[in-house]
Amino acid sequence: MLSGYSLLFRVLYIHTLHMQDRIWEIIAKKLAGEASVHELEELENTLRQHPELHYSLQTISDLWFHSLPVTE
Repeated sequence: MLSGYSLLFRVLYIHTLHMQDRIWEIIAKKLAGEASVHELEELENTLRQHPELHYSLQTISDLWFHSLPVTE
């Protein structure tokens, strides 16, 4: 049987993983141009709460939209 602390830790850990998955899902939709207005608002709220995510999002966006030079 789990103690109260262990159970709380497990629930918070699972919640954190779910939130991370959700944010990455919204980022993928945003890059693909498929994010809804609600999802974009959710992403903006998360970025306000966790400004350290800006760097990851910017890096991925830069890579996603980077055009390779055309060689002939």
